[in-house]
Amino acid sequence: MSDEKGDPLVSLQRSASAALSVMYLASMPGLRDQVKAAPGVIESLARRVLTVDLDLAKQVVMHQQAAMQRSQQQGQDQQQRAAGAAPPPELVSVGLLALAKLAAPDTALQGWLLGGSGRGAGAGVARARLAEGLVLSRVDEVMRSGVPSWQAAAAVLLHSLAGPGTGQRSVRAWVAARTEGLIDVGMGLLETGAFMNSTDALSSGAQLLELVAAGPAGRQQLVASGVQPVILQVLLTYTGTNGTSAAVGNAVRLLRQLMAPSASGSGSTGDAAGQAAAAELMHNVTHAGLVAPLVREVRLGNRASLAPALVLLLDIMRAAPAPDSGTNNDSDSGGSGTANDSAHEAVGTGLLSLCAQLLFQADGSSDPDALVACSEIVRHTLRNCKDANRPAPRRMDLDGEEAAAEQSEGAGKATHEGASASGKQQQQQQQQQPGGAYTNTAQARQQLAADLLQMMRDTTFPDLHNAVLEACRDVAPSRVAAEALVAAGAVPQVAHILMHNVSQSHEQGVDPGSTAWIVQSQRSAAALVALLALQPPLRQQVVEQGGLKGLAAALMLNSGHPGLMAQVRVTAAAALVPLLGEDGRYLELAVHLGVLEPLVKMYFATSEQERRAAGRVLTLLGQDTSVAAMFERVGIKV
Repeated sequence: MSDEKGDPLVSLQRSASAALSVMYLASMPGLRDQVKAAPGVIESLARRVLTVDLDLAKQVVMHQQAAMQRSQQQGQDQQQRAAGAAPPPELVSVGLLALAKLAAPDTALQGWLLGGSGRGAGAGVARARLAEGLVLSRVDEVMRSGVPSWQAAAAVLLHSLAGPGTGQRSVRAWVAARTEGLIDVGMGLLETGAFMNSTDALSSGAQLLELVAAGPAGRQQLVASGVQPVILQVLLTYTGTNGTSAAVGNAVRLLRQLMAPSASGSGSTGDAAGQAAAAELMHNVTHAGLVAPLVREVRLGNRASLAPALVLLLDIMRAAPAPDSGTNNDSDSGGSGTANDSAHEAVGTGLLSLCAQLLFQADGSSDPDALVACSEIVRHTLRNCKDANRPAPRRMDLDGEEAAAEQSEGAGKATHEGASASGKQQQQQQQQQPGGAYTNTAQARQQLAADLLQMMRDTTFPDLHNAVLEACRDVAPSRVAAEALVAAGAVPQVAHILMHNVSQSHEQGVDPGSTAWIVQSQRSAAALVALLALQPPLRQQVVEQGGLKGLAAALMLNSGHPGLMAQVRVTAAAALVPLLGEDGRYLELAVHLGVLEPLVKMYFATSEQERRAAGRVLTLLGQDTSVAAMFERVGIKV
């Protein structure tokens, strides 16, 4: 390529460098408005993109590709290529992307690019009007060029122009008139992105196909093209990995568009086929193994994919049969229960905890769509926390004969009232739970805490019980969450869990394997009490509402037992430290509740973990002179 003065290739490269600068500035919200307000910048950028010789620009792309291939053939290693100069920008891709970044949040600028009035287009600047359809005509040329990088950039611009502004209708009409060709381009971008591991190509391809799927006819053609397996494979490959959130978010939005049944209501054969295809796709999604990757994506917390991933998870959970539908999903009965398994997998992989954290930590910068999705996940789980075909687990807030009587009474009611009572209760809960997100107020946070605690009390699923308890534990470090949990009655509830006698159940012939979840609950409950006690204003309420009593009971009931029960007493001992270490006001109460004997046993245990946990608490208790004298008699040095 020549670099002589006046060479069109040199001029093209200079324009590309200028467009790249504009694109970088447009990517920064603080500088975007300054770019729009600068006289002539947007007009010059648009004019250069609209008038560039595509044949000449294509030569630049081919030259860059040839240089890259030669570099690969020469066997340069990765470090040498990284140390070399980056390939120079090329005008078409960079120019289209710069216009897209400027137009995405600005409906007036979108209208100007589509040929509307220039008044107010971008920072209130009046601009000379473009010919209507000129930008879309250039986009059409680029789409038919066969250059993937150009097509990807054009797809991003097209998606920006189809925003909520006045030009949305004209863009959608333009897309509808070119459905078949745009499907080919979009599918090509998805396949290129998957093959080249390019998230930019994946993202732009999904955005383009999302525009196609916005219309009923386009959606029908897109389904017939076989795009669904490609999207599912993209999601399975990239969901939950760093640096791919934009592609994942766009792919999920496209997938949900294809899952939506036809809403025309005409009853035509096409509508029936569309609804059948949507139902089949929903079935495939629930069987594709997407739950765990989507939960990992939520855990990453990237705004580009957070709300789409949460909404798709909610779709998968809602696809599960209702508890009173008569479908037995108990693994012992031989039922398949795949949809319900997906809902349980979502909860078991930490979705409920993530939603609780997002809701309790919400502020003005939070994504409102993500908060609504989290709220609906919590409410849906609450409405479906019981299974009429499954016996309730042993209540942990009652002991001995009371628990047996309560369980027997509950079974009798279920026999007489049947599934209809369950249906009525579910309907009442649905009426009591309003839609929308739990708002960022003390009252709404307390309601969220109350819903979580009710879910934990009412559920017939041990895994859900533990998941809710772990969600409360995970949000407890937040002051506002801790206050809401205490106000909603969390301390008495977890104290009852800690006071449940698992050993007595074993003596009564209960299978130890069936009580393992209770022991795990006790460990989480002890950790929750400790985290609540770390909030000084709440410490007195935690003690008065039974937190200290529950920890003492957990130490005594689990004393001398191995395995998980040993972990319970270690956690309970650690939880005593924030309760006793502030000013020593509860030392006498702790001794009265019987913590000394199990702690002394732990102090002389063979496990280093137990000795260390017991030593910290005994050091605090040794502040009492009578306790310190006892330590001297038995040889305890703290």
